[in-house]
Amino acid sequence: MIRADLHLHSRHSKHPGEWVLQRLGAQESYTDVEAVYRACKARGCAFITLTDHNTIDGALELAALHPKDCFVSTEATAYFPEDGCKIHILCYGITAAQFEAIQKARENIYNLRDYLRLERIACSVAHGTFDVNGRLTVEHLEKLILLFNTFESANGTRGESGNRLWTEVLRSLTPETISTLVAKHGLDPWGEEPWRKGLTGGSDDHAGLFLGETYTLAEADSVESLLDAIRGRRTLTGGRLGDHKALAYAVYKIASEYTQVKGGVRGLPGMLSSILFQSEGPALRERMAIKRLGFRRSARDQMMAQFLKRLMEVAKVGPTRGADWQVEQAYDALATLVDACIRELVQSVQRGLSGGEAPDLFQQIATVIPAAVFSAPFFSTLRMLNQNRTIHAELVDRFKLAGAGCSVRTLWFSDTVSDLNGVSVTLREVAACAARMNRPLGVVGCLTDEEQALRPAGLINLPCVCSFTPQFYDAHTVRIPSLLRAIDIVAACNPSKIIVSTPGPVGLVGLLAGRLLGIPCVGVYHTDFTKQAELITDDLGVAGMVDAYLRWFYARMDEIRVPTQAYIDKLAERGYPRAQMRMLRRGLDRGFSTVADAALTEAQRLWFPAGGPPVLLYAGRVGREKNLELLFYVCSELKGRRIAFRLVIAGDGPDLAALREQYGSDAGVTFTGRLDRELLKACYASADLFLFPSTSDTFGMAVLEAQAFGLPALVTDVGGPQEIIRHGKTGYVLPADDAELWVRSAMRIIESRTVHPEDFGRWRAEIRETSSSLYSWEALVEEMIAPATEHGRQRAAGARDLENNRKNAPERLAMVLSN
Repeated sequence: MIRADLHLHSRHSKHPGEWVLQRLGAQESYTDVEAVYRACKARGCAFITLTDHNTIDGALELAALHPKDCFVSTEATAYFPEDGCKIHILCYGITAAQFEAIQKARENIYNLRDYLRLERIACSVAHGTFDVNGRLTVEHLEKLILLFNTFESANGTRGESGNRLWTEVLRSLTPETISTLVAKHGLDPWGEEPWRKGLTGGSDDHAGLFLGETYTLAEADSVESLLDAIRGRRTLTGGRLGDHKALAYAVYKIASEYTQVKGGVRGLPGMLSSILFQSEGPALRERMAIKRLGFRRSARDQMMAQFLKRLMEVAKVGPTRGADWQVEQAYDALATLVDACIRELVQSVQRGLSGGEAPDLFQQIATVIPAAVFSAPFFSTLRMLNQNRTIHAELVDRFKLAGAGCSVRTLWFSDTVSDLNGVSVTLREVAACAARMNRPLGVVGCLTDEEQALRPAGLINLPCVCSFTPQFYDAHTVRIPSLLRAIDIVAACNPSKIIVSTPGPVGLVGLLAGRLLGIPCVGVYHTDFTKQAELITDDLGVAGMVDAYLRWFYARMDEIRVPTQAYIDKLAERGYPRAQMRMLRRGLDRGFSTVADAALTEAQRLWFPAGGPPVLLYAGRVGREKNLELLFYVCSELKGRRIAFRLVIAGDGPDLAALREQYGSDAGVTFTGRLDRELLKACYASADLFLFPSTSDTFGMAVLEAQAFGLPALVTDVGGPQEIIRHGKTGYVLPADDAELWVRSAMRIIESRTVHPEDFGRWRAEIRETSSSLYSWEALVEEMIAPATEHGRQRAAGARDLENNRKNAPERLAMVLSN
């Protein structure tokens, strides 16, 4: 049993596909031919070839140096003549004359196939599902299945999901499948039993990092018997499958080699190159420069010095640990640098806003630029490896693979997960409901260890770089996730859809991840931050900037979910695309209106004494944007008209201290502060009337919760809460600017509760029944989160099986040969 890496590149491959190398003007490989041979031999390859793009110069050089165990091959770029779609075909064991014929035939893939079949040339379609020039479709792949009998199912640069899916497609083929495709495309299949495909593997290495680590296994004792095994479809694959980080690292190395060819480059890129990719390491002059960086006062210089020192440690140990270890360590060092730059930028802005020295924006931008430049290849390669998700999904559907190789998991991002606000409540309830319904949902947040005690089901916590609490909105602490580590975590989840609830740093990570992974991204417009900014700051300029940012953020979503029709209309007036907006169904847990006896007893002891007057309740954020002036005006008028009542304010916020100081001496007003869920529900159950004067809420979750306990409510005719209330039946929708009508409506309900308690009780029961019949979390989950397939539920087991198959490939090949 031998192994051979059947996809390798050398300095004879000239034209790069990666945009960074294209911009530099670099070629796609600078690896020396002899270095390929030595590395592959060291990693156990019995036979070696080079498959440079559309040339055999490197392969001829290799075969001349080592004629006994090397052979001539090429990677031919072929074209479908009907639309110019590029396909790479690996052609093995060819002569110079055959290469010239291949060069002529490759302009038309049908002619190339006929020539390869006529000459009995061993060949394999490279990285089948990778779209080389943006024109690949499932129809092209169906044609390839008819045209060729051997395919590369293990490519070391194209990621595990694409390799695994293509393998599943090839293994799923049946005589019926081939007959259907022949009837559809009118093409002649290659040879007997065309549903039985051969598989090859190769590292597709361009940088000399992973030579021989992805390979083909065969029972062969000579080059000719290896080629015969490829022709006879008697090969299997083994070894590593790469990811975007390894591919980006290879881009760095190629770029470094390019600069050396051009005479070297100085500065930070030169230091990076010499540290990581030159065997002698950085020169004395460069080492001294790094040391001097660490002694400078500039935060930028100190951060860069730490980064370069860390890379020097990686390079020192790397040769004994392997390329994969070096990639991970270098990525972690870069993530630390990016985090430090972001932290310094945020803290500098904070110092300026708090009255300290104003930040030098140009200096701060200069600090971030190197980290951004070094990060760019990782983003580029991640996007490149995920550009074919649509094709993958179509393959699953076309070949009835029941989700093989494709994730159905939804990730829901939010900057507020543990808070007691509408967004957090929605997330926790949706996560719990999705778990009950066996829907694969992950909630992505950025929480402290203490906050994770309130974690929803399926929480994915992103590491935090830094945090700050805005002076004008101190009820929420903004946390900045570690950018590269966050993207790494999200990519590892392999989601099929992203939902973003907030436009903060965590939401931005979700948006970026959606774009890099090439998957749908849905934005939920939970909060009218534009209106809140106007009310809190009383500055139209600030509100305008907030609105401009929000419109930019949501314009990048594939779909925008809005809680109410009123807000869809309002956002359309602001310039949001109406065609992209759809209603967001909200709901209540079926057991929400059940409250623990202990919580009910505690609430009654503290705020709702038995036999007391009717109680008016407000629950929510205690802030200026909630229009609480109207609430206290109503209470003042009721008191002046000698109406007996008590007011309970449940919640926390920036105005709580000031309101306590202003009204704390009034025995009829109580401020509870922040409450846990059970005590809040006890307040709903014990109160008699819910007042919600806000004009800035997109929905008003507190209103829905109050209705679940049969609590009649007064809301304004501005914003979302008005769509929850059935005017005159479950409460009243009142003009925000008609304070007198609010007073009279409150008096009417208080009188009903006092004079006709039995009728009032029946009314509350009707409100409770209406609420429970109209709102359901199950409907939201059903609409927004895809069901898990049986295959999807077994993905972890499938991944383990794939790894075991690689480890046991020799035994499996022996079984194939014996049959």
